[in-house]
Amino acid sequence: MKLIFNIFFLTVLIGKISAQYFFDYSRAVKDTQTVFTYSFNLNVNGNELNNNFLHKVYKDGFAAPEDVREVYNRMPSVFSFGGDWNQHVFLSVPFSQNFVYRASLAIKVSDKQFFAGKLSKDVFGLFFLGNSNFLGQTIYAQNDDLKLITYQQAELGLNIDNGMGKKIGIYIGYLNANSYLQLQLNQSNFYTSVYGDTLKFHNEAAFFQTNPVSRFYENRGGGFSLSAFYQVDFFDYNSNKLNSSLTFQVSDLGQIKYYRVASSVAQKDILYTGLEIKDVFNYSSEYQNFTSDTLGFQTVYISKRIKLPTVFAVRYWQSYNSKFALNIQGYYRIQAYYKPLFTAEAQYKIHDMLTVKPSLGYGGWGTLQTGLLLSFRHSYIDLELGTYHAESWL
Repeated sequence: MKLIFNIFFLTVLIGKISAQYFFDYSRAVKDTQTVFTYSFNLNVNGNELNNNFLHKVYKDGFAAPEDVREVYNRMPSVFSFGGDWNQHVFLSVPFSQNFVYRASLAIKVSDKQFFAGKLSKDVFGLFFLGNSNFLGQTIYAQNDDLKLITYQQAELGLNIDNGMGKKIGIYIGYLNANSYLQLQLNQSNFYTSVYGDTLKFHNEAAFFQTNPVSRFYENRGGGFSLSAFYQVDFFDYNSNKLNSSLTFQVSDLGQIKYYRVASSVAQKDILYTGLEIKDVFNYSSEYQNFTSDTLGFQTVYISKRIKLPTVFAVRYWQSYNSKFALNIQGYYRIQAYYKPLFTAEAQYKIHDMLTVKPSLGYGGWGTLQTGLLLSFRHSYIDLELGTYHAESWL
């Protein structure tokens, strides 16, 4: 049995662990060997959120104004962010190895948590800097959205190699839904007068939430998913050794239906026009010029279908000699506020047991990203350690 451990220890600092990583079905399968793989990855990333800010918010619960201001000044008008927490157990067993075709059956069980969102720059500033920084201004929420989904996935797959450099794999998955949380801010705005004595707040929001789960495998719904890959291998004409490969993959194409979701929709208007105290010894709350009006607020329980954050990927791998290879990849993810991600990874074999893999990427939830992986191989064990966000160490 071939044992492969892909354990990504991606610790940048306490409070931030990050990577751009998606499970690669084509790499996990070995045509003539039984393969068992355990992999773990934690990915937290945003366009402009730096490690110093995330570390302080996570550890201390707040960030100093100068740290917030540094992040705020770099932000575009709307920025996106997201993350994954995934564990996978994968088993592939060959069952047909005739002269031409080779085939294997595979089982993959995963525990997945995913969150993503897009947020207006001014809403971020209001939350972390306060409204005193926006005197005489109106802050607008531009359809801001935050969502979190957790689920387990059990997949059964079939992999076929036609013996002429072409491979295909198809995986059908059942989804066990855990929890779902989403907040949508539509047409919301907040005004602070120049002297801060008048506040106007208009909010149109929708909030969706399932009941909390006490155990990670509790059922709140179900669904199905499809994953597949197609790979073409190219061999050297003289030596017949693998020279390059081109792979296309789609992961987690499907949806989850949550059976019971609390849906709250509200339109709220608040007006505060200051407080005048004529006699501090006879103060009464009746003097407050404060009005509030809530329209259409209601909470109902509904069933809701959620599309999975599907990943589309293409990879080109090229070997130049026995020590050096180049891996170029492109990713796109839907339902995730995710920009196309492009990465280039060099693979240099220092020793039969050690390969160094520096990488450079752009896109996704971030901008420019640098990475470094160390790949160890001994007998039947493979181990990879590293990060795809080495810049966060700086």
